[in-house]
Amino acid sequence: MRFLAAIAIPVLTMTVAFAAPQVSAADTNAVSAPKVAITNLLVHREAYQGKRVEVSGYYSGFFEHYALYESKSKHVHKNSLWIGRAADFQGNVRIIGTFHYRPDLLGVGHLNGWQAEITNVELFEKSE
Repeated sequence: MRFLAAIAIPVLTMTVAFAAPQVSAADTNAVSAPKVAITNLLVHREAYQGKRVEVSGYYSGFFEHYALYESKSKHVHKNSLWIGRAADFQGNVRIIGTFHYRPDLLGVGHLNGWQAEITNVELFEKSE
């Protein structure tokens, strides 16, 4: 019985942590944030560090990979952002959250594979 509890509790905890519902504009009192292109965030990292931003792009979310790209055709890892929430789907999204980058070599996201991320996600909605 102890073995079952040792397995079931962490699995249940992980399931709850990764089952994040979609947050839409109707569900939040999100005050507008500056709309910034992914490339501008990455080029001007210092200016946006710790700032609330709105960013749109192609979201690719699956096991150990939750990233935002400029578009489906520009699916280039080095020009993407890690998204600090888990939603398993792929498609265009609009996100409002806080931009962070790692100026050191550690990185962010799964296995520290990204140079920057959006955390504290307030708005995460599918778009056209």
